[in-house]
Amino acid sequence: MEPLRVCRVCGLEAWTEEDLLLFSYHKNGKYKKSNLCKKCRNKSKRKPNPPYLRKCRVCGLEAYINKDLSLFVKSKNKPYGRETICKKCDNINQTNYRKERLDKLTDRKRKLELIEGFPKPILCYFCGKEVTILDGNYADSINIHSLDGNHDNWEPANKVPAHHACHSKYHNLNSSPEILVKRIRGHVGEKHPLWKGEKASPQAKYYRKRRAMKRESKIKILLEKTQTNCTSQPPNNASVAQSPSPATSPQAKSSTQSAAARVPTCASSLASITQ
Repeated sequence: MEPLRVCRVCGLEAWTEEDLLLFSYHKNGKYKKSNLCKKCRNKSKRKPNPPYLRKCRVCGLEAYINKDLSLFVKSKNKPYGRETICKKCDNINQTNYRKERLDKLTDRKRKLELIEGFPKPILCYFCGKEVTILDGNYADSINIHSLDGNHDNWEPANKVPAHHACHSKYHNLNSSPEILVKRIRGHVGEKHPLWKGEKASPQAKYYRKRRAMKRESKIKILLEKTQTNCTSQPPNNASVAQSPSPATSPQAKSSTQSAAARVPTCASSLASITQ
């Protein structure tokens, strides 16, 4: 006589139907029971307990004794009443957060001080029109442009007022062609994680061609805009630099003249896009 089922771990044998109740259910098994008893199956599902009580998720500090738990941050809802971060790492995170917060506040204060120091009326560096909105992210609101491209250089000679729309147009037109293509196209073609090539369905190939046509039309529109800007009259940078307001200082005159000299030509921007 052979038993009905035998546990492959502990060797428990089932000789009757009552003994089969000690085994776990399996729809394809003999007598619809697996070759594991319920105790052994529950043990296999359980994750082994780590040897430590708490471990810091940042530095990896481990607490094996209750005395070591005093090095961790307190928490009522966590096991052993402690978080998974030590006090040193928590203090470092808080100081870094405060520094970032202070940096944002100081940048805001510096921006307000620069706006107050600009000669009135405030004129846009690119179009020469007056800037009326001094707060917000609207098209006509003020935005500060750095002449040397370094945003951390807060010298008054390096900062110039501009409209939000004019500032974004300047950076879009004078950026390198690689950056423009990345902004328009994104992750397409073979770089896309779902790229299938010729194995794709006919519907996917149709939509692929459609998206390519849309991208080409966007690039054509951008090229036409750059041509119209080049053929039209240049911005009133020279007029702003030659006829400053009577309240401007000689430092402001020199800053405006140097800013007008640093603006790149339209020909260079066209050449960078068409390459």
